Amino acid sequence: RGLKLDEGIRGDLADRFLDDAKSEFHGSDLQKEFQQRDSKDGSKKVQSGKHSRWSRHTQKLGGTPQMWTLLSFTGRFDVAFLEDVIAKGAAKGPPKMPGERTEQQKEQKRDAQVARGKLRRGAMLERLQERLSLPPLTHKGKREARPLTPKQLRVLQEYQSGELRRQANKLTKIFGHGRLKKEDDSFVDIGGSTGGFVRTVLDDWEPPDLADFEEDPSDLVDATGSTDED
Repeated sequence: RGLKLDEGIRGDLADRFLDDAKSEFHGSDLQKEFQQRDSKDGSKKVQSGKHSRWSRHTQKLGGTPQMWTLLSFTGRFDVAFLEDVIAKGAAKGPPKMPGERTEQQKEQKRDAQVARGKLRRGAMLERLQERLSLPPLTHKGKREARPLTPKQLRVLQEYQSGELRRQANKLTKIFGHGRLKKEDDSFVDIGGSTGGFVRTVLDDWEPPDLADFEEDPSDLVDATGSTDED
């Protein structure tokens, strides 16, 4: 790829390097055969198969996908360097290894996505209610906007009370990946894509501090208004 063996790559160059490597791998005749086979079960099966086979490919080359990425980005193979970065990564917690999600993890993912979707719906209903509260504009031939249904009002009430936000944060933390939101609309992203072994040792990345979320008094209040200490 025209790079020196010991040239460190980060940022856009690292992204292009990965895209190039994946394109070369997935474009091989053997991989195209696998993709053609998977296409009979739908596009999701194709993407899942490509992800799994790429992960296994990098494990074969580097021991783990993270180590393959580290070796590729640094060109460093000396023992002292590898021992140092492994120790540095271990000090901030062991890297999560990729693999197929268990049924429990898949359920946790669905629950978190549904909860965040309901949170977004609550925000949309609040904006809609604000528009409905404005004086109506008369336009010939235009139907008058309908008021919110009882079901929509219940969702709006849960959103404005903070219950939807608390539930979305709780289920997102259980799953371990996604966006945690606070009352002031600030947020923290958690999960594998936000950090990881390579960013930890090359960029001195630190995991997000979730203390603010844990100390948020409203997070301790359930739907009935009681706290965990009651």
